[in-house]
Amino acid sequence: RSFDGIVLDIGISSGQLASDRGFSFQTDSPLDMRMSSTAAHGSLRRLVPAEVVVNQFSGDKLVDIFRQFGQERFARQIVKEIERRRAKTPISTTRQLVDAIIAALPKRYVREATIHPATRVFQSLRIYVNDELGQLQSAIASAVRMLNPGGRLVVVSFHSLEDAIVKKHFRELDLTRSSEFRILTKRAVKPTDEEISRNPRSRSAKLRAIEYSNI
Repeated sequence: RSFDGIVLDIGISSGQLASDRGFSFQTDSPLDMRMSSTAAHGSLRRLVPAEVVVNQFSGDKLVDIFRQFGQERFARQIVKEIERRRAKTPISTTRQLVDAIIAALPKRYVREATIHPATRVFQSLRIYVNDELGQLQSAIASAVRMLNPGGRLVVVSFHSLEDAIVKKHFRELDLTRSSEFRILTKRAVKPTDEEISRNPRSRSAKLRAIEYSNI
């Protein structure tokens, strides 16, 4: 099948945030975070719930996950608190994880943080559990192959790790296959203040587009 236009919206949906799979730190629910109970097409590994990651992975592995996928500056301190607590009882709910994170952070940082203190850890676990960055790379590669001449691929991402992958893929296509692909957005398009006021969840969105010209 081929298409004149494809849009990839990489953000997590409101429905998923409201589910009982542990995506949100605002409610107490089982620590799962899997988008699906089975690995997505093209994934190289079986998806395991966040509870397994938090309770069974080594401390060093958790630090790597929190730093790589969440850019969490207090990763080492948080992991030490997780290890201390899981040695007594498994961390099986979002509330238990949030409590561990907050306990590990400097009190002043918690008071003055502009985002919820658990945001980066939850993001990193969700990305790791679902192999989100690997799936994004596969999705872009598949999408560009399905474009008709003149067709456009638009990708909306919601954090810097995703945007970096989109930017890199588009740039490689533009440089190595410049007779076939043309980047339409020199810089990522961001929401206006008006859009953010109507839809606060759009505040971190970045849009990039590329066209298959097939000249």
